[in-house]
Amino acid sequence: MTGTGPSLALPTQLGISALTLLQFYSDAFQPYPLKRESNKPPSLMNTCRGEPKIPVDLRVKFRVTVMAVRRFFRKFFNRTSEPNDLAVRKFYNRTSELNDLRNHLTPVDIGHPGKMVLVTGPRQSGKSALLQEFCSRQRAGDYPGVPAFVDMREWSNIDPSKFWINLGASFEKSLQLKGKAPAKLGLKVFSMPKLRRLGLGLDVVSSKQDPIGRVMAGLEEYTSAMRMDMPGFLNGFPTIFIDEADALASWTRTAGGVQELDYLLRFLVRISKQENAANVVLASSENFFKKWLCDMEPFLGHKVVRASVGHFNEEEAKEFVRQGLQESDLNREGLEAEVLAIWDDVYAHYGGAIMLLYDLLHMALRSQPGEVCKNWEVAKQQCMNEATCLVEEGFHPNNMGKANKMVKAAAWTPDDWKNVVGAMAATEDGVLPFHSLSVSGLESMVRYNFLEYREPTGWDKDIKAISTPIFMPVTRAQHLAMRQVVTRPSRHN
Repeated sequence: MTGTGPSLALPTQLGISALTLLQFYSDAFQPYPLKRESNKPPSLMNTCRGEPKIPVDLRVKFRVTVMAVRRFFRKFFNRTSEPNDLAVRKFYNRTSELNDLRNHLTPVDIGHPGKMVLVTGPRQSGKSALLQEFCSRQRAGDYPGVPAFVDMREWSNIDPSKFWINLGASFEKSLQLKGKAPAKLGLKVFSMPKLRRLGLGLDVVSSKQDPIGRVMAGLEEYTSAMRMDMPGFLNGFPTIFIDEADALASWTRTAGGVQELDYLLRFLVRISKQENAANVVLASSENFFKKWLCDMEPFLGHKVVRASVGHFNEEEAKEFVRQGLQESDLNREGLEAEVLAIWDDVYAHYGGAIMLLYDLLHMALRSQPGEVCKNWEVAKQQCMNEATCLVEEGFHPNNMGKANKMVKAAAWTPDDWKNVVGAMAATEDGVLPFHSLSVSGLESMVRYNFLEYREPTGWDKDIKAISTPIFMPVTRAQHLAMRQVVTRPSRHN
């Protein structure tokens, strides 16, 4: 067993750990309990509604005190009464990406415009974790700026009015954290009389009850107040993060939603490019989200910086798994050796996809001694079955319906797909330069997630350096399935 320090728990009849109780009290004294914005388990208070009727000063002071106590206990008593098969999922090894993103989002001189950054990449590559980590470091004062984070996976954000409410609440949360600890922005936002009168900037127009008006006015007033202290403003723009931003396309299903989307996009362009007042970071797993976004009227002609997050390379993936084993309460003698014995086969099928590596960790930590190899064979077969089904499905484009507003009807033929499968199967890793495929319907294949499209951004560690756009299989297992399909007697002539 791994881990240090004794187990810390309340009397067993309470059925709750001390850390959970402290988490509850910490959240309970926040003015607006928010939906979770990370991949950590939600706290008890996240299920409650309404605002605790406690004076703001008392809430903030109590919250900071409790957070300090929590940090103390976490440092010296890092085990709970229940063993975890996995350590709490934490940010891992994206230092270069964080530095690049910070460089993009930090203004170098007064009057420089804000940036619009589009972060794309395959599913399970850690885009959300990257943005959440950047947001957390801004709130902690390690990075300049004040973040507002909205996750479009949250069902409520499909409603435009709820989107604005959640955006405003996230921004207000950041202001509280920034204001209580003098962060590296160069000023305490709570100490500014103007913002204190504005109720943290979110009640600028008290007569306006619509969330759009309140949040727009709040952000504009905040940035205006920041300009009164130029050194503070130079240290970082407010930053609006919208994760899985392709879900904004769902707003276009209603006439009112189309108008709301137009308002939002125009607001993002205006506050970043025209007023030089904020940064905007949009993330999406959809390969052609950039094209959809830049074709929207408010974005026409405006520069959008694109960064593509890849999976871990083999060295990073192996170290990630090794750390996951070492930090788990269920680790045992000899387990790491069992996992390393199957590693080459694992990477050949999973690559550096972080969620698949979590699946591997879960399987290994739940295996009895000597059974890791046997259990891996079962997981590998399931992985290959899914990949083979995806390849076979590509031969039947007429059976596919439109997935969402960004996806048009399938525009390739079975012969088109056959040519792609054959070309990718003939390569070492399935990667083909953009101009090497004279096949119609490639864009449609990407839109339906049968292929992956990447542009060179310097963030892709899982593939060889590229200087031109490329097409590649969605997963390593899909590439292996392509090789199997082309060696079988053809059923698709």
